[in-house]
Amino acid sequence: MKTRNTLSMYGMLCVMLLALALPVSAEEAVIHFDHFEVGQTPRGFSTALTGGGGPVSWIIQEDATAPSGGKVLAQTSTDRTD
Repeated sequence: MKTRNTLSMYGMLCVMLLALALPVSAEEAVIHFDHFEVGQTPRGFSTALTGGGGPVSWIIQEDATAPSGGKVLAQTSTDRTD
């Protein structure tokens, strides 16, 4: 019985190692903020607080250095809680 359990454990280990070796595919999502209104949370977005701290604030701001050309999503809350 011990041999069967040992083989089963080795088999399970091999399957796990094989799964880790397989390439993982992840889709990249790019969101351009240029069509959203400055000073507002983008339509369809929602904010949440995980943990402690004050209210959260994420709004669209103008930024000339933005890769897309002019607007970014910025966290603007002043609470320093981590």
